[in-house]
Amino acid sequence: FAEGLSILLSQDEIEIIRSAINNHHGHSEFITIADCLSAGMERIERIKLEDEEHGDPTKERLQSVFENVSLGNNKETNEFTYPLKSLSLKRDELFPDKIPEQSLKEEYKGLCGDFVAEIKNIPTFSLHSYLNTLYSILQKYTWCIPSAAYKHEPDISLFDHLKTTAAIAGCLYHNKRSGNKAEKEFLLVAGDISGIQNFIYRIAKSQGMGGISKRLRGRSFYLLLLQEVIARYIIEKVGLFSTNILFCGGGRFELLLPNTEATHSILTNARQEINRWLFDEYGSELGIVIEWVETDGNGLGDYGSLLEQIDENLSTAKKRKFNTLFGESSFWHEKEETGIRICKVCSISKVEDDKKPCEWCKQHKEIGEKLPKMGYLIFASSDEKLGDSLFEIPFSQFGIVYIIPKETFLKDNWLKMDIQKINNLDNLKTGFRFIGNTAPIAKEPFSIDDDSEDEDKNVKKGNVLSFEIIAEASIGDKRIGILKMDVDNLGLIFAIGLEDEKNPKRKSISRIAALSRSLDMFFAGYLNKICDDVFDEWKNDENNKWEHKDKLDQIFYIVYSGGDDLLIVGPWSEMPKLARKINDEFKAYTCNNPDINISAGIFLCKSKYPISLAAKAGGEQLEASKDNGRKSITLFGDTVEWISSDYNLGMDKLLSFGEQLNSYISNKDLPRGFVHGLLRKHKQYNGGQDPNFIPAVIYQLVRNIKDDKLRNELKGKLIGDKRLFFKHIKIPASYALLKSRKE
Repeated sequence: FAEGLSILLSQDEIEIIRSAINNHHGHSEFITIADCLSAGMERIERIKLEDEEHGDPTKERLQSVFENVSLGNNKETNEFTYPLKSLSLKRDELFPDKIPEQSLKEEYKGLCGDFVAEIKNIPTFSLHSYLNTLYSILQKYTWCIPSAAYKHEPDISLFDHLKTTAAIAGCLYHNKRSGNKAEKEFLLVAGDISGIQNFIYRIAKSQGMGGISKRLRGRSFYLLLLQEVIARYIIEKVGLFSTNILFCGGGRFELLLPNTEATHSILTNARQEINRWLFDEYGSELGIVIEWVETDGNGLGDYGSLLEQIDENLSTAKKRKFNTLFGESSFWHEKEETGIRICKVCSISKVEDDKKPCEWCKQHKEIGEKLPKMGYLIFASSDEKLGDSLFEIPFSQFGIVYIIPKETFLKDNWLKMDIQKINNLDNLKTGFRFIGNTAPIAKEPFSIDDDSEDEDKNVKKGNVLSFEIIAEASIGDKRIGILKMDVDNLGLIFAIGLEDEKNPKRKSISRIAALSRSLDMFFAGYLNKICDDVFDEWKNDENNKWEHKDKLDQIFYIVYSGGDDLLIVGPWSEMPKLARKINDEFKAYTCNNPDINISAGIFLCKSKYPISLAAKAGGEQLEASKDNGRKSITLFGDTVEWISSDYNLGMDKLLSFGEQLNSYISNKDLPRGFVHGLLRKHKQYNGGQDPNFIPAVIYQLVRNIKDDKLRNELKGKLIGDKRLFFKHIKIPASYALLKSRKE
């Protein structure tokens, strides 16, 4: 480590670092205090560090923070721990499990050896890029190590502790350098981009302007970059590092900054500048609110309460969005302009020729095309032009982001920059990040229509499929499915889920950081693996006779995922399976904690249905699940829980029954008309509430089914089962009818 730094730092600076590493408890002014505050302890004078650590580090594994979340139902067990493996998206290495206690000396030895080897290979082109790579390597190797072997709760990883300790220490240093005398040393800053949903979905297919699927994904990714560019811009203005970005996702970021006059000025100016730029570019479609609260070390120990306070401030600020621009004359239009041409794709930007998309829409489509082939991202300042014919995404004075394809040789001048390797942690010489970038790519060219001019019905090798082609990949009826999912009660989980009367400092900044990072790891990283698994099932499905199935490497299109939510577009027939697989994996990932759940909504439509309306409808399906008590899915107008119980039917049994009905129809054991009749009877008899449905269904069984065994089996399901499949027949019957529909 010192050998690499010797190229970038003076000998005096290296000695300071060496001293801090060897005796961090002795550096009380910054590091020791930060170390304690990160762990949720009180001021350093009130504790004895030697009395805090108890367990045996050679046997104590990192416990899952998810197991300690409780909203009243969960009984903590502390049974789930992590293997000592470097970070990867392999299920058996990423998921917590019930691992027997054993000596960890050999596992630590192997992990440390790999860590040292990778540290020695960090390029030394600039201090900033060196630290960026070091930060990522630390995450790769210390995510699975407990920060301390406490007697009760070793559930904070060493990485999360290191990250938040560095963030706090940086603030303490800046406070002292500025001569700040404020009692509260820190600012918790939150930024929230408003108008995201409308902005993403405000696109339409106009004559000669196809590529809606690419534009949709490109817009979503543009907003993901926007939030991070703004967060980076602010911390660089303050003079801090990415450790001080505590969270960034879902259109929101959280920063820990020093409470100085300079910081207040930077935040005020940034809020004004960013909103001015957003208004100039997008009118009132996009805006940002940036709010902050002051806190001291004790406040950081109850970080969940700080988040509640900042959320209230953001909610108030959203009601007066753009108020800082009201005094500018350019904000107001005194008279209506005439002869204006507006982009027919987004209906926002002015254009000279309305037969062509605006520059933003053109760029968003290009982003959508490049995402599946992306290997690296480079974050640069606005004056750092790399040239080299790279694809750049400008964000005015706030920065530039470059998209670098896979298999690209990284030039030395690029390695001086802040580079992130995408979804690949092998041999890190740069930073890394996980992105949900699954997209259906053609392995060879093909067409679903004779019209060779329509780009939505033709695809070239290496290109992303259109919604029209994705719909054609459905088994049965040709539709797309819109899947929306998010975690239930997430605000409540962060606010009170980690509370403990015996340990009031349990909602520490590092534990909250561990919780946030772990959730994002699932949605931004592992979700790609789930999509791959369900794609393989689709490809090997014996009912899948599609002639082009071997020409694809994927069928799902992740529009966005990260933080705690997702939106995925895919062939309708596979969306219920995908949703169920995501829920099953999410429950396993969160230790089957009864207080951590996810809800979903699926909307089906034809491929030409306006995506803005489809996304809105998907959101309404999700809200129906939330209104029904959460941990549910809404499909075909019915809302059910994921797993069946002794008293209720869940998605697992209903989807399985739908597959059975489809099989009976395919084998001509059951007429489609009988299944149609079940839906009519369901409506006629008030969803099964009117018991007169029983003789009506028996009559249909006797009339339509000659096989005694099948008739009795269906009678047992529809009437005999005390959970009454008939009351939820909309899901299995609709699924079977759509899946068995011919051309």
